[in-house]
Amino acid sequence: EPTRGVDAATKAEIYRTLRALARDGVAILVISSELIEIVGLCDRVHVMRDGAIATELLGDAITEGFPVRQIIIWQRAGGFNHNPGYFLPSYEVIYFIAASRETRVASESRGLTDVWRIPQGAGNPHPAPFPVELAARCIEAMGAGPVLDPFMGSGTTAIAAEQLGVEWIGIEKSAEYVQMARERIAGADVNGRLAGLRQ
Repeated sequence: EPTRGVDAATKAEIYRTLRALARDGVAILVISSELIEIVGLCDRVHVMRDGAIATELLGDAITEGFPVRQIIIWQRAGGFNHNPGYFLPSYEVIYFIAASRETRVASESRGLTDVWRIPQGAGNPHPAPFPVELAARCIEAMGAGPVLDPFMGSGTTAIAAEQLGVEWIGIEKSAEYVQMARERIAGADVNGRLAGLRQ
């Protein structure tokens, strides 16, 4: 889990470092439960089950049946440069994954480019936050719900869904982040009312 608990800028730097090492011929073993991380970093995947290798995926087979249709760049303002060997990182990668060929972008979102210039959110205590506007743009682009966030963190996706009147489901295993999400969602001013968690 090379990026667990680190901020977005540091995560991007870790990804760049791993890719640079791989280009130099260094063999890197990544153990991660995050599918997007695996898709973005690996060219060979071993799926483990009960202590043994259950499946091996190579190249395009990694995303077969779960295709990455497009890569979107979130260009955020600012950031921190922790490595004197690199320029200041100012973007994150968003993978547009569509299991069905029939999936379409909402008509009002088709004019957007694949570079989204959205400032970072402020006042979020989570170590790797993203702004409500970013989540809202993703939800609006699909034009339907419910929205599933399998790593809910501090509840930003849920707040965006509430603002848009879209049903949502959040999954989070950290009790600390669940409480953080409850407080942020309960305190979010959504269309003139206070949003509450549905039980």
